[in-house]
Amino acid sequence: MTREDEAGEHTPLLPQNKMVDYDAALGYIGSFGTYQKMKFVILLLCCIPVGIHMLAMPFLGAQVAHHCAVPELAQAGMALNDPCGLNYSLPWVTNKDTNIQSPSECKRYKIN
Repeated sequence: MTREDEAGEHTPLLPQNKMVDYDAALGYIGSFGTYQKMKFVILLLCCIPVGIHMLAMPFLGAQVAHHCAVPELAQAGMALNDPCGLNYSLPWVTNKDTNIQSPSECKRYKIN
């Protein structure tokens, strides 16, 4: 901060080499009062849901390989993930990015 004197020159209010006494400044401003406590609580109430949201992202954003259930495989005495049984019951789709074929996750062949 500066002040303008009669000659039009700016002179600093405090000398540049003098350090501020922070204890005296805090005594002048005041201590941690009701306003600061309310502000802290409101900020804390906003931070809790954001933290939960950020912790949920690894669980909600994961893409898990899956396919439709084929109960006919269990009736035929085969394992539910038997590749031979999945080959006959689920259509195969090609992933456009990796060019790898895998059983469809959401479609089944219609069985009469």
